[in-house]
Amino acid sequence: MTICDSRTLGIMEDQKWTSDDRYQAVGLAGFVLSGIIFLIAGIRAGDPLTIAGSLAWTLSCGVWAFPSFRRR
Repeated sequence: MTICDSRTLGIMEDQKWTSDDRYQAVGLAGFVLSGIIFLIAGIRAGDPLTIAGSLAWTLSCGVWAFPSFRRR
């Protein structure tokens, strides 16, 4: 998928999940899961830098995923 294709611009009317969409969803879920795991590790270790970085990572993944799931 390119940066300027019709799906990115929001003009595509077809709402079906393609195999690329599924791969992206699984990949994003993995990124979010890793952020949560590092967040838990940071909390257990009491490391504020790890906690902040993990929160930023997880929230950024959510922002990244929002446009994809909003059109579903």
